[in-house]
Amino acid sequence: MKAIPYLAAASVLALSACSAEPSERDIRKAFDASLKQATQDAAEAAAGFGLSADDMKEMMPELHGVKKIGCRAVEGTEGYICDVEIDMTAPMVGRQKDTGSVRLVKSSGSWRVLE
Repeated sequence: MKAIPYLAAASVLALSACSAEPSERDIRKAFDASLKQATQDAAEAAAGFGLSADDMKEMMPELHGVKKIGCRAVEGTEGYICDVEIDMTAPMVGRQKDTGSVRLVKSSGSWRVLE
């Protein structure tokens, strides 16, 4: 009988972990994965025009940092809207810090940026 409170506490912790908003590290990993996929897609498209993957890398933005400002659950659907500060270098624009909102959803154990 003494184990019941511990089991109840463990259950609450396990359930709350499933519904927790993304951490700053989670958001960074989601942005890294999104940029990696965009770079691969652009390289495949550019190959049709005779451009190399290295040519495309020079045209893609470089992410220096992501700072989580805050997240809120999306009403009526899955995921979170997170306000973030993004530090990145973009071709022809240079390095900039900007703030904005992104929607993130958890899929197969990792967070994804929805575009």
